[in-house]
Amino acid sequence: MPFIATLFPLIIFAIVDIFFLKTITTPKFSIKKFTFDLIKVLTIGYLIVISTWPQVHSNIFIEPFKMFVAQTKLKSFGVNWILLNGNFFDTLYLPKSYIFINFFYKSPEFILLCYLIFIYFVVVNKKIFVTNFDYFWTKIFLILFIFLFPNIFFIFLPYRVYDGLRLFLYLVPYFNIIPGLAIYCLIYNINSLKHKFILGIVISLFVYYIFIFISLTPYQYTYLNAFIGNYSNAHKKFENDYWAISIKELVKKIPKETNLISNNTEIKITFCGAPDSLVKKELKKLKNLKFEQQGLYAKDFDYVIMTNRVLEDREDNILANVTTCFEKFKGEDLITVERNGLMLSTLRKKL
Repeated sequence: MPFIATLFPLIIFAIVDIFFLKTITTPKFSIKKFTFDLIKVLTIGYLIVISTWPQVHSNIFIEPFKMFVAQTKLKSFGVNWILLNGNFFDTLYLPKSYIFINFFYKSPEFILLCYLIFIYFVVVNKKIFVTNFDYFWTKIFLILFIFLFPNIFFIFLPYRVYDGLRLFLYLVPYFNIIPGLAIYCLIYNINSLKHKFILGIVISLFVYYIFIFISLTPYQYTYLNAFIGNYSNAHKKFENDYWAISIKELVKKIPKETNLISNNTEIKITFCGAPDSLVKKELKKLKNLKFEQQGLYAKDFDYVIMTNRVLEDREDNILANVTTCFEKFKGEDLITVERNGLMLSTLRKKL
């Protein structure tokens, strides 16, 4: 997890929220209390970041800052290419709409509807917000600033961004504030038949989302809403199982759905889109499975275990040579792990 994508935004938001907002809303603002609160926020944020960052556990006081310096200077840090809404992009030159595209396709339908409802109430009855919430427009401005900040950050200090919203999860609570206000307004005006009907639609979409959420277990991070279109083709639009967690389920299916073990022969296999160490660890759990790992770009293999990660040419790092593992390796899918028709990983026999 890039240091500059987590702790640095936390510093900015702490300053904006604690200092700017408090100075205009609190008559007796204390610089001393602000400093104390800021130190608390940064300390807690720092501890949370390093607790989920095993690469720095060898020295939590030095390694994070060494990596911070490396990320600001070394442009090769992280992956080079990503798949975003069906198009490949260099991670150093992402479209400014990167975050908004991800939020649009990876947010529940009821959340997106609530944004439209919020706009409706702002147009026809904005008094309800001003009356019930102090400094309402100032707070809305701060929410918008928080969303725009990462894009501004890209311009002045570019760094590689990948894996959807994984590096921007801190935006999710702010993203849900406006839908919360929309639902508040619907309940506030519950006596209106029109608002009851709209609230009913929101609740129905929420129930639908819960059903989809449960059906995705344990791969909820691969969620895509209905706007993605046909789920069977969704792997062509985003890298979905970027954690490669489905590999474990895939390997468990080998004894049940193939004869790769029963025929007692050694198979030549390669891995794509998943860490070699992870796949080999799971394969070694299968009794009597004999396999020889081949290199990713080798031609002498019979099977491939893969997710739909982006795969670039090992020599020419240019757009024309970029594809996904699913598209690179053609053949017959012997086993797949799917959720809602979306293929997360597969064991494919080479043609």
